[in-house]
Amino acid sequence: MNDQKNTQLTKHRSEHVAYWKAHNKPTDEKSFTDGFNVGWSDAENASVANRDAMINQRKNEHAAQCGNTSFQWVFETGYREGFDAQRRCNSGQADTHDQKMAEMAKHNRDAHIAYWKAHGNKQTDPRIFEDGFINGWCDCEQHLGDRNITANSMMGQRHQEHVRTFGNSPCEWAFDDGYREGFEGRRCMKPPATNPAPTGTTSTNPAPAAPQQSSATNPAPANPAKPALDADTIRRNMEAGMQAARDRAAANNHCHTPAAELPADHQCTSECDHRTKA
Repeated sequence: MNDQKNTQLTKHRSEHVAYWKAHNKPTDEKSFTDGFNVGWSDAENASVANRDAMINQRKNEHAAQCGNTSFQWVFETGYREGFDAQRRCNSGQADTHDQKMAEMAKHNRDAHIAYWKAHGNKQTDPRIFEDGFINGWCDCEQHLGDRNITANSMMGQRHQEHVRTFGNSPCEWAFDDGYREGFEGRRCMKPPATNPAPTGTTSTNPAPAAPQQSSATNPAPANPAKPALDADTIRRNMEAGMQAARDRAAANNHCHTPAAELPADHQCTSECDHRTKA
């Protein structure tokens, strides 16, 4: 397991450093490594339900031990990636999952840019969109079994965390767009449920002998499991869902953060629609 962890750590750390280098933002490899190792260890503990259950406690422990630096967000990023990587390794999908997430993040980012360029050349920020996409994708993965969790359930919290970490931006609305698309994109990849063929018998009430209405040559039809979707069908479904999300976003005015939750330096624009929560 240590070899597997070290391989995943090297891979994720290299991608993290390369990503922020390309976006001209400093990061800290040690903080990422610390977070990844702690997240991986917590994920090995079956009593920890998901990565959000312990992350604040681990972040405070790290700050107490190493000092509260401006790179605490890097520790948190490493923790999330370490936790998710360990859980994915257990299910045998680590590499394919990471590649698919990166592929879809780039694909949807490019589609996002093209969409807004075609609709009045609206200013956006590809990095913020991609941050939102990855957050939405990972949150959906953590809650795949809970149909009560939707993109809107956690988007506001992730949005605020992003603003606290990277500061407010006129293009912060792109984070919400990316989050929705990442969340829905990951959910579209969930394999269809299967319906096992009914047996028609129970252990306590065995079925009687074959009735006159049936015969060996004409057995009752089984209820076969639904076939798995092929890659092209998955991609078409995802692209259709993402386009619908972009259209909804365009119709709904992006900046609808409740007035009470706005940062002090927020500057309203013609797109602001600060409704008060009920």
